[in-house]
Amino acid sequence: MMSVFIKHRSTAFLLLLAVYVCAFAQTDVTSAIVNPDFDGLSYAGWQQQGLQFQTNNDFTGKKGFAYVERWVSKTSTLPDSYIRQRLTGLANGRYTLTVSAQHILQDSNSPATGAVVFADWQQTEVTSAADYSLTFDVLTGDVTIGLRTEGSKGNWLACDNWRLTLVGTDVAYQRSGLAPLIATAQALTTEAMDASVLADLQGAIAAAQRYTSTGTAANISSAATTLKAAMQAAERSTFAVRTTTSGTVPTVVTDSRYARGATAIFARSTVNSSAAILEQGFCYSTSNTSPTVADPRTTR
Repeated sequence: MMSVFIKHRSTAFLLLLAVYVCAFAQTDVTSAIVNPDFDGLSYAGWQQQGLQFQTNNDFTGKKGFAYVERWVSKTSTLPDSYIRQRLTGLANGRYTLTVSAQHILQDSNSPATGAVVFADWQQTEVTSAADYSLTFDVLTGDVTIGLRTEGSKGNWLACDNWRLTLVGTDVAYQRSGLAPLIATAQALTTEAMDASVLADLQGAIAAAQRYTSTGTAANISSAATTLKAAMQAAERSTFAVRTTTSGTVPTVVTDSRYARGATAIFARSTVNSSAAILEQGFCYSTSNTSPTVADPRTTR
C-alpha cells in the first residue's frame, strides 16, 4: 500500500514538473537576427547612421572580434544616431531582446541620458555598460529592433552581442501587447495631421480596443496590422505638417496665370529663406484645400 502511494505521488510530481518546465521554457531565436555580433566587420542586415566598427577592448560588453560605436570628445555630446534591423517571419507572441550596450559621458559620475534600446514603439534607457533587456509582444509577425540616441548627453555609444528569446505564443501575450500599441497611437492623435488620416487612426484604435481582453490571435493580428498602418500614415502626415509650418516661413512668389478649367497648372516660384531648404516644389490636391507634402507634389 505504501509503495503504491509513493509511486503514485512520484508520477504526479514528475507530471507536474514536466508541465512546469513546458510552461516556462523559453526558446533562443537569435537566428532571426542577421549578423548579431558584427564580427565580419559588416552591417549586413542592419541600417545605421553615424556608427563605426571598433576592434579594441575598451567596451566591456564586446563579444568576439568587433563591436559598433559612436564616440566624440568628452567635451561634446553625440549627434542623433541609430542602428536598427527589421525582423520578419516571427511567430506572434512575447519576446525578450537583450544587447550588450553602453551610453556614457566619460569621466562623469552622472548617467548620460538620451539613448534607448527599442523594439518598435517600446524601449528601455541605456546608460553604463551592461546587458540591457526589453520584453515586448509581436502581433504582426515582424518588429524593428535597434539602439538610438536622441538629444544625447553622452559622448560614447557602443553595442554588441544582440540576442532574442521567444518567451511564448499564448494569445494572452498578444492581447496584452495591444495596450502599449494603442497607447502610442492615442498619443499620436494629439498631433496636427490631415483630418482623414486622423479619422482612420481613431477608427483603428477603436477596433483594436475591442480585442484587448477577448480577441483571438487572428483578430489581434488583423487589428494590429491596421493600427500600425494608420500610425505610420499619421506619422507621415504630422511630419508633413511640421515640415510645412515650422521654421522660418519662406517667401514664395508664384505666377498666377493659368487656364480656367485646365487640368494642369503652370507656375513659377522663387523661394527666399534663411532656413536650409531640403526640397522645393508644388503640393497639390483635388480635395485638400491646404495641400502639404503628404499630398501629391512635384519638384519640376
